[in-house]
Amino acid sequence: MEAAMTKALCAACVDAAGNVLTGSYRAGCRECEARAVAHGPAWFAAEKVNPAGLKDVPEIYRLALHKVFGTDLEQWRQRVKHWAERIKEAKAIKRNA
Repeated sequence: MEAAMTKALCAACVDAAGNVLTGSYRAGCRECEARAVAHGPAWFAAEKVNPAGLKDVPEIYRLALHKVFGTDLEQWRQRVKHWAERIKEAKAIKRNA
């Protein structure tokens, strides 16, 4: 398991480590929440802009981060980005299989 991931892994995180496209999430798990945001329309809007920092992200994405993660946005923005990259890679592999 990668070092950047939060310390406690729920069963859904273990599933996602092997298959990031799993539909398994656990309520209250911050990593699951980051993965859920990475699957959603707020991330899609942010990815299209390719923001350098929080001040450059679309409002829908900033609001989603704030609603889900409160005030510790930058750390969790990085986790959402991490999951989004893994999701994108998995979809490309699936598409090319």
